[in-house]
Amino acid sequence: MGYFIFIFCSEKGKGPLKQQISAVNPVLDELRLKKQERMKDFYETETQIARICAEIAGSDRSFDSADPEIDERDLTVKRLGELKSHLKELQNEKVCWIILQYVVI
Repeated sequence: MGYFIFIFCSEKGKGPLKQQISAVNPVLDELRLKKQERMKDFYETETQIARICAEIAGSDRSFDSADPEIDERDLTVKRLGELKSHLKELQNEKVCWIILQYVVI
C-alpha cells in the first residue's frame, strides 16, 4: 500500500509459534483495514469519474453502474491523488459543459 512496516523483535524467532503469530496479527489486521479503506476511496473516486464521464457524454451513453475495476497492485497514495486530480478536472469540465448547455439554449 505504498509503505513498509518493519517489526523488530528483540528475541527474533524465539518463543512459541503461537506467541509470534499473536504478536503479528494485530499489525496484519490494521493493514487489512487500511487496505479496505483505501479500496473504498478508489472505488468511490472511480465511480464518480465514470458517472461524470457518462453525464458529459450525454444521452448517447448512460452511466454503467457496473463496479469499476480497481487494480489492487497499485493502491498508492500517489495513484489515488492522480485519480482525485482527474476527478477534479472532470468536475470543472462538467460545470463548463452545464454552463454551455444553458448558453446554447
